[in-house]
Parts: sequence; structure tokens; C-alpha cells
Amino acid sequence: MKALRPQLRRVDALSVEQCRKLGETRRMIRLWTSTFGVLVALGPLAAPVAAGGNVRIAVVQSRDAPPFRAVRTGFERVLRQKGIAASYQIYPLDAEGNPPRSLLRSEAGLLLTLGPVAGRAASSQIHDVPIVGALIRRSDRVEATGNATGVFIDYPVDTQLRWMQRLLPKHRKVGVLFNPGENAERIDSAHRAAKDLGMKLLAEEVYRPGDLPKGLREIARGADLIWGLADQMALTHQTAKKFIVFSFRNRIPLSGGTTSWVKSGALFSLERDYEDIGMQCGELAVKILAGASPASLPPTAPRRLLYSVNLKTARYMRVKLSDRVIQDAAYVFE
Repeated sequence: MKALRPQLRRVDALSVEQCRKLGETRRMIRLWTSTFGVLVALGPLAAPVAAGGNVRIAVVQSRDAPPFRAVRTGFERVLRQKGIAASYQIYPLDAEGNPPRSLLRSEAGLLLTLGPVAGRAASSQIHDVPIVGALIRRSDRVEATGNATGVFIDYPVDTQLRWMQRLLPKHRKVGVLFNPGENAERIDSAHRAAKDLGMKLLAEEVYRPGDLPKGLREIARGADLIWGLADQMALTHQTAKKFIVFSFRNRIPLSGGTTSWVKSGALFSLERDYEDIGMQCGELAVKILAGASPASLPPTAPRRLLYSVNLKTARYMRVKLSDRVIQDAAYVFE
């Protein structure tokens, strides 16, 4: 205690005004230290764009396609509306599905990935630049990397089941094929949602493409509607024809994955407004460029839902679609 007395006497001797200034100085030092520590911890992922600055955005895509161009249009519109000057460079994936080396050497401030393939490739190899993924798959868990967020390619299972009920209110037994390694959690959620909606879910597991015929035969025993759940094993572009042919042979309507499926014979599909998805991604990017961490922005579902119907298929399946359902469809195939 003796060693402290001179310091105590010196502080006691300070004027009230000096004490006030000393306290304010100490508070400013603590605030600056705390803020500096947070910025160091967040690093470049939280660096805000300076007013009037130009941010470099790398656009990663597996191929050039109309949906991807629509996403870019919506994304760029949001940044312009927010007054963010940005330059864009497109980086196609290489033949092996990897980001090109030029992307890894770039000084991009943010990555926009288009499609699930580009989203997986970028989030698995790039960890020091924030990533906004458009049309990512839920099973890829890109948010687990800590530097990625985005907008899913598909809708929540309860949303899909509600729309099946709205479009086909008399069809309550829904058959679906799925790979447990990818979609076990979603099927569990679908069972609960179906029960709440007064529907019954008939789910069959598939582990390899060779399981598809047997699985389809199993669900055909009791299902009056086939649900085309996105699944990299059960339901792909390569297996789409099998589903459509089976649907016609057994006169069981198919809820397809995209408009092209409906054009080919599926009864209906839920669609996406790709430009609006781009706007959603742009809104996420604006928050990140203002300093938010991607980890604080969970991936979200498309907010605008559209659908398409095939009237020729409806007639063949002896399914009556209401006039309102037909009028409100984004695409009608006859």
C-alpha cells in the first residue's frame, strides 16, 4: 500500500476539470482499442466501401445462360440504386469445375457466384473474400465457410407442399424419391408439413441411379402426385425423362423442377423470378460492402414465387385446374 500512496495523493491533487478530461481520454482509448480489435478480427470481410469508391466484383459462373444473365441484371440494378460504383469481371469455371487461377490472383472485393456448381467451387477454395451465391443448394451448406451467403435455388418444403395443395387440392398423397445423404432433413420436415396440411408423404430412398425404377414403382402404389424434389441422386437433368415417362404411363401428375420440365410433360412446376433473385443478392452485397459479415446474413429462399402449368398434360391426366390457377400462371403450355 505504501507504493500506491504517492499516486493516490497525485490524483487527489488534480482539479475536477482535469479528472473529467482524464476520464474522457481513458474512455476514448478503451473505445478505440475495442473497435480496432473488432476490425482486426473481421479483416477484409467487413471492410466498408469508401464513399465514391469503386468495388471490384468477380462474377463466377459455370456457363453463360439466360437465368444467370437475369440474376446479374437484378444484382447490378440494386448496387446502382444504392450509389455503389462497381466494376464486374466474369470468370467461367475451368473444364474441371474449378475457379480459374486468374480469379485466385484477382483483387476482387466481393464474389458473386451463379448456380450451385459455381457456388460450391468458390466457397470450397476461396475463404478470404466475401461471397454472395445466387441459386445455391441447401445441401451445400456454403454458409458454414463463414465468408459466404446467398439465395437458394429452391423453396422451403412447406412452401412447395402448400402450392401443391393449392393447385391440386384433391391430390393429397404425395410420392417422392430422395437420397438420405442429401435430403434426409428436408424429408423429415416435409413429413411434418404434410401432416399439418392434411396430406400424406410417401417417401422412398434411393442410393444410386439404378434404384430409380424400383423407387418409382413403390410410390406409384399409393401416390396420386409425384413431387420432383431437387436431389442430385434422384432427380437430375439426366433422370428427368424417366420421371416424365413414368408419370404419363401411370397417369400420376408430376410436379417438375423447371419450366422446361413442364414443357416436356410435367403438370406444373414452381418457378423463380431470376431478376428478383439477383436483386436479393444485391441487397446482401450492399450490407456486406457496408461492413456486415457474411456469417451474420443467413442464406434465404427466393421471395417471389411463380409457377407454370401444362394444359395438355392436365387433360391427359384428367386433372381439372381452376380458371384462377390457369390465369395466374407465369407460363401456360397447351
